[in-house]
Amino acid sequence: CVACVRASLDVFEKAGGMLPIREKSLKLTAYLEFLLKRDLSDHVDIFTPPNPEERGAQLSVIFKTGDIDEIFDRLQAAGIVSDKRKPNIMRLSPAPLYNTFSDVFSTVQELKRIVGA
Repeated sequence: CVACVRASLDVFEKAGGMLPIREKSLKLTAYLEFLLKRDLSDHVDIFTPPNPEERGAQLSVIFKTGDIDEIFDRLQAAGIVSDKRKPNIMRLSPAPLYNTFSDVFSTVQELKRIVGA
């Protein structure tokens, strides 16, 4: 559908193009990484490469504690979208077009509540 593609391109244009979107993506993902390491290091390990140039806008986290299905379901119930990979990996992906730094902070706060950190 050409109209759909055109509408998508309009969104990218309103956001300033790919460079500002990528810059925000790098910052959001770095902020998520910082919070996970600071607040949840006893509960998760980050599986994604540490070099921002070797990853996209997501972090794959291995849960050392808790049941991945329960964690996933509780995040979903809180309105936080993630992606799970059995047996214990979850992908957290702050989307630069619509997620904020506050969203990232709230996600980590919710994870802390869920795993009891």
